[in-house]
Amino acid sequence: MRSRRGQAMVETALGLLVFISILVWGIHLAEIGYLMPKVHEAAAGALWDTTAKQMHVHPNNYSKRTSAISSAGGDATSRYGNFDGRTSAGGGTPRLVFTEADGLQVQCQQDNVGGINTSQARLKPYQAGEGGMSCSATAQIRVLDRFPKEFVNEANSGFFKEKNYPNVSGIPVCAIGLPSGGACGSGKIAILLDDWGLSGAPNEKEDCALQGCTNTGFKELVHPMYRQLGGEGPAAGRAMAMAVVQRGPGDDLESRFRLSYMKGPDSGMTGGDSDPANWMTNVRTGSRHSAYADRQEKWLGGVPPP
Repeated sequence: MRSRRGQAMVETALGLLVFISILVWGIHLAEIGYLMPKVHEAAAGALWDTTAKQMHVHPNNYSKRTSAISSAGGDATSRYGNFDGRTSAGGGTPRLVFTEADGLQVQCQQDNVGGINTSQARLKPYQAGEGGMSCSATAQIRVLDRFPKEFVNEANSGFFKEKNYPNVSGIPVCAIGLPSGGACGSGKIAILLDDWGLSGAPNEKEDCALQGCTNTGFKELVHPMYRQLGGEGPAAGRAMAMAVVQRGPGDDLESRFRLSYMKGPDSGMTGGDSDPANWMTNVRTGSRHSAYADRQEKWLGGVPPP
């Protein structure tokens, strides 16, 4: 009986050594699994926070965009300094059961995302604001001294001479990709910025006549594009309207350029059908009902079905 009890005690002691090692490593790895995604979150948070900021003041003032990109990295570093980000104040660095993290840094810069020029190449009236921005982030994760580095203290030989934790000063963490040689590579997260919407001065929502327009932000964007795309030539929209309902919206104004926003129609604008204020587009309403019926079995109104 004594030999059996002795064997059980030895097995229990050895089992506890293995169990404790598995337990502390499980806790440590779980803490790493919590902290590492926060580095990615910090870089992504810098991008999304920037999209909420004003990018421009028309016409051709993109200084707010440049300022927003320049401040994004520092703002995210301060906010995520505690690897949390749920409050604007970063606070101290986290010290968990066996793990601590610090040194989180977010870097952001203007980036022509994917080689896409979203302004000058396609829409020449937009003088700036092409591309977007990209961000990367780095941090360090370390094991605390309370983590058992050895299976048994002062064990220099045999089974217990192997370390329970490697001799590393810290684990570098990257927002994108894995570190190489103790440093993060060129991995980054990118996003396109701005839609050039009329979000600036209050008068950007006002009407704009061709002569004496005070809504310069709207005019300087739309008028050059109108001329660039041949707006004063044959109008495809009017041609389609004439083909369907034999009337174009504002026939008397079709040969002249005129700017209007949805606050109200320009003076002299003629509406469609019985409504003097609206040009309706429902093909089964008003004068378009008979035109729709006349199409009979023709595909797209003019091509017989196969």
